[in-house]
Amino acid sequence: MPAPSAPAPSGSNVQQEDGYATAARSYAWVLQSKCPQLPKGDQWQITKHTDLVRYVNRQHAGDWQPYISQWVDRLAQLQAIYARGSGIKLGSGEVLSGDKLRDYIDQTQKRLDVTLCLAREAADFAHKKNLNQR
Repeated sequence: MPAPSAPAPSGSNVQQEDGYATAARSYAWVLQSKCPQLPKGDQWQITKHTDLVRYVNRQHAGDWQPYISQWVDRLAQLQAIYARGSGIKLGSGEVLSGDKLRDYIDQTQKRLDVTLCLAREAADFAHKKNLNQR
């Protein structure tokens, strides 16, 4: 019997755009974000928009593309594992397979979607800031 199909990652078609690589050095914009909240759960260390922006600014100098690429790759790996009918082991020791893995994949997709939304808002903020400085 074939393995159930997993959802396609919407982030897999992420274009390399200048906007994503633009660092928004201010945090004021994120306090007014219209992006959905990040999924909550024991497996996620970063669950707030402000914490995610700080992480990207600190670890990637404000360049969202490497962070987005990591999540796109992770999602693709999870989908491949799901398609094989296999499972994953979380840091807590819990093993996810079947419907539990499918739910985890859905949450990972939501996390990627929120990350893409924040990256677009960061790029928009940086672009507007640059226009105002001219």
